[in-house]
Amino acid sequence: MMKKLSKKAKTSLIIFLVLFLVIGAGILYYLFKFDKGSKVTLTNVTYGSITQKLETSGTVESANRQAFTVLEGVKVEEVFVRVGDKVDKGQLLATFDTSALSEVLREKKKAFESAKAAYNNFKTDASAATGELSVINKEIASVEAEMKELQAAVDKQSGKASDSSSENETGNKLREFLGLDDSNSILGGIINLLGGNSSSSSAVSKILQGGSISNFDIKSLGAALGKSEEEQQLISLTLELAQLKAKQLILQTQTNSTLESVYKLVYESAEKAYNDADKTINELKAGWYAENDGIIREVNIASETVYKGKSDGLSDKMPIDVSALLGMITSGSSSNITELISGLFSDTSGGIVVEYYPFEVSFILGKYDVSKVHMDQPVRVTSVSGKVFDGQIVYISPVASTESSINISSLLGSSGSSSGVQIRVSLPNPDESVIIGFDVDVSIDIEKSENALLVPMSALQYSSDGKVQVFVYDKSDKTLKQTPIVTGLFDGENYEVISGLGKNDTIVKSPTTTMKDGDKISVRLIEDVSEKENDG
Repeated sequence: MMKKLSKKAKTSLIIFLVLFLVIGAGILYYLFKFDKGSKVTLTNVTYGSITQKLETSGTVESANRQAFTVLEGVKVEEVFVRVGDKVDKGQLLATFDTSALSEVLREKKKAFESAKAAYNNFKTDASAATGELSVINKEIASVEAEMKELQAAVDKQSGKASDSSSENETGNKLREFLGLDDSNSILGGIINLLGGNSSSSSAVSKILQGGSISNFDIKSLGAALGKSEEEQQLISLTLELAQLKAKQLILQTQTNSTLESVYKLVYESAEKAYNDADKTINELKAGWYAENDGIIREVNIASETVYKGKSDGLSDKMPIDVSALLGMITSGSSSNITELISGLFSDTSGGIVVEYYPFEVSFILGKYDVSKVHMDQPVRVTSVSGKVFDGQIVYISPVASTESSINISSLLGSSGSSSGVQIRVSLPNPDESVIIGFDVDVSIDIEKSENALLVPMSALQYSSDGKVQVFVYDKSDKTLKQTPIVTGLFDGENYEVISGLGKNDTIVKSPTTTMKDGDKISVRLIEDVSEKENDG
């Protein structure tokens, strides 16, 4: 049997063991503290494919919208869709009872024919008036020259101007019409006298309306007023000039190009209103059918009701009174001819509005990014729900414009310009998560490299002079080597390495800012880039 240790021996043994452990721990710490170093995660460099993407955001827009319109007085039989419904090409949207529309169409046709006749008549009158106006202008020049000579003769005989100062409304209007402003001249006095005599005033009015001057007894009037033969002849020429200027004014109106354009605008607007109404009525008779796949944007009608919306502007204005319209324009009561006429023919009827597919996504690229895209290039669009849709570029503007929003990669790159080029992407098969007016994410593959050497973005560090570098792990002595590299494509996670690394190299996945060349490390985990790709 073993002897029991004494109490003193036990104490000595315990002390010895504690000292042994303390000393051993110290030795081990001294031996291995530099070898262990920092614990880091390493990753193996490997080969794979990499695609560089251009990523931005765009706004969903309508590429093809159709508005079905219904006329006032039409009975809506049945509506088969609601706002937000997806519809297929050829799907029935609504049916109608159109028996009350024949009179509406007749009135529109009558207005169109009336406006057309007025336009043609104006053109015919204008053509004839052009030649006649040329003759009238020559006659006016001749009469004015003759009057000037007679006036000079009368002034010479009298030695002074007439002292007549009588003023009257007819005389003032006639003098103003003829361009005279001296009421004390002999001619001005004659005009006042003519205007002051009721019978003479009436005769003047008839002359201005085209009556014969021969019916006006100039000689008797002149003798009664004690006028000389030259003065009587001047009176006669004054009335003749008034008549010629009245005709000139009429002819100038008839040849006015602005008025012709007004007649034409009325005619063309009335024609369009008639043709549109005829088309609308035929569509209503057949019922409304979707012309393509799409989504219902608006529904402004209800089943089993008579549509009482705003009329198209014609039903309560038929037939159009072209003369009254021109009177409003020439009197200055309308400052905008086009707006006035367009208002008469505007169509504010309601119905159903369909947004047909494809939708479009519009965005702006800066001058460096736009060179990376081309027509028909595939595009991935991600909606607010996270669903990804395939699209393609269908429009690249040939002209850059200043925009408030530029692609972020352009701003981070070398492009400092605020100008950009509009790009539109066709989105043929969206769903309810793609909403017109909302933003979506856009991703475009712009360059791809096969069998490329890959490293994760987190492994890169940048030196003070801007060079890219990584820390390569040396397995033999468990140290790090700071290694410069040249990178190529970037896909958002990994970089292509063009030079500086080999396939069998192992690098630090996420180096710290304090890490330096020659550091010893303790490996926590070794990942493989290719394994990560396969997992994704």
